Amino acid sequence: MTRLAPRTAALFAALIAAPALALDPDPGTETQHEALRALKAALVETLNAQDFDRLATLTNTPFTATMVTQDHITSIDAGRAIFDGLFTRNLLRMESIAFQAEADALSTIYTGTFAVTTGDTVETYTLADGRAFDIFDRWTAVSVEEPDGWKLAAFHSGTNFLDNPVLKATAASVTRVAALVGLAGLVAVSRRRLAPVAGAGRDGAARVWCCARRGGAGAPAWPAGRAARSVAPRPATGRRGAARRGLPAAPTAC
Repeated sequence: MTRLAPRTAALFAALIAAPALALDPDPGTETQHEALRALKAALVETLNAQDFDRLATLTNTPFTATMVTQDHITSIDAGRAIFDGLFTRNLLRMESIAFQAEADALSTIYTGTFAVTTGDTVETYTLADGRAFDIFDRWTAVSVEEPDGWKLAAFHSGTNFLDNPVLKATAASVTRVAALVGLAGLVAVSRRRLAPVAGAGRDGAARVWCCARRGGAGAPAWPAGRAARSVAPRPATGRRGAARRGLPAAPTAC
């Protein structure tokens, strides 16, 4: 460790002394900015139409993109597969997707050959069940100028994962399900308390014992053999006798 320290110090000194490598932005020409605006409009139109064959003519080779779902693609075919999955999957299947994109300002052009653009996007996702969500994104795009025009080389999109309509809808669904489960449990408990099983508990036992002793016609039927054990005459009678037999005292009326 003691021998590495001087080398580390020398490395930091070299880095500090080295001239900074920076690219000065180029204001660009109106023709370049107009071409970049046309590229953005064409990309939005192509995505809304899901025309991936045309999209291939608007992107550079190589090409890389990270979508709002955080899926990373490096080819048009990979993007096509992701979109196809959104419209065919069982969970949260899409009915339609629409994009609107606006740039913050003019693109920053470097060396006259590539441009960096930032902006906002509103992505409207309509589900097969009729629900629709507007997702607000921030995006950054890098374009390069080729002989046949500007092409998209890299794209990154992201949304606020702490505050978005999908998260709010999910939280609301969880709350509704929890409320329904709680209500169902409360109803079940209430019904159980209000409708005891005949012969169950002290009250049920008292009614059966009383009616059986008095010969009541409306007495609930006891299982075979149990009635004999429960109401068989014994020497002891009255409340004390009932207590000795393990039965509750007979009420005054059935």
